[in-house]
Amino acid sequence: MYQITRNHIVEDLQITDKGTGEELVLSVDLNVDAILKRYYEAAGAFTEAQKVARQKPTEKNIEAYGAAILAFFEVIFGADQTSKLVNFYGQAYSEMLADVVPFINDVVVPKVAEAQQRIMQQYQHVMQPKR
Repeated sequence: MYQITRNHIVEDLQITDKGTGEELVLSVDLNVDAILKRYYEAAGAFTEAQKVARQKPTEKNIEAYGAAILAFFEVIFGADQTSKLVNFYGQAYSEMLADVVPFINDVVVPKVAEAQQRIMQQYQHVMQPKR
């Protein structure tokens, strides 16, 4: 039997505020193949906005950086959960980034890279006829 397994990231991210004891649980269920294009576009915009904001920390550039953060998080968490995340952090973007980026780097990025590699291998096989 020929089997195909769809590449999903299914993970819960629990964030606890040590001061208040408040908890936020975000459920991530991503079809990695479906988000690849948006993921790389958002990640590229995030990186570029971060670079510009560091070089010229004007109000406009910092706002653009915040918007890029939110757009990137929306690809991963969805708009509703990103809104909950922002509310939980009270728009403390630096703290939110410091807390959430390790989850993205440790869980999401490897799965996205794996999916991209798999897709590239599949395309190579499609383009080369069997002998």
